[in-house]
Amino acid sequence: MRTPAASWLRYRTQRRTLWAEQLVTAAGRCARQTFAHASGTEGVEHAILGGVTTVEHGFFITRDQLARMRDRQIGWVPTFAPVALQRDQASKLGWDAEVVSHLERIVAGHGEMLCRAQEIGVFVLAGSDAGSCGVPHGLGLLDELVHMETAGLSPLAVIRSATAASARLLGFPDPIGRIAPGHRARMILTDHDPLQTVANLRKEKTVLFDGEAIDCPDRLDPGGL
Repeated sequence: MRTPAASWLRYRTQRRTLWAEQLVTAAGRCARQTFAHASGTEGVEHAILGGVTTVEHGFFITRDQLARMRDRQIGWVPTFAPVALQRDQASKLGWDAEVVSHLERIVAGHGEMLCRAQEIGVFVLAGSDAGSCGVPHGLGLLDELVHMETAGLSPLAVIRSATAASARLLGFPDPIGRIAPGHRARMILTDHDPLQTVANLRKEKTVLFDGEAIDCPDRLDPGGL
């Protein structure tokens, strides 16, 4: 016999999954994709059952959920940067040892799931959740790439998550995401090999963006980003 609490939980789960399905269906009618910002096992579950294009964050995701995301071709954008920053800047934020311990556990568990996702063939996409506290646009993505490598992905796998994998899953109609005739020239020129470590992408480089060459020094000021 179900208790009132269990019945309410089941009803709430069904309703939230239905809302996700309705949003995905409505977006599909307009030829739009859906990106679900979800953390916690329950939130991720609603996103998967709803059939979204990608799950952003996904903290506390499970192995079973990753397997179903692979089967349904749902991408995962793990966004280490905001939580890792709280761990790394704990003294400035006023976090005590207990909070830091929890943050370390969360980041470590997230890294394990990222490696599992890569191993079983989930579409892993790079994204930093830029705009969060301490995660500037542009530079935040470079930090995210380093976090993904630190978690255990190879530099090449990390680079692909920010380039070819994203272009493939998101299906942009614009000619971007490939080095090929007819595609826009969007690439990085550097003397520092990113296949040794993606941290080399932080060093001085030249960015080609749609015909414009932009010189980027070794250190960039994140002010205003």
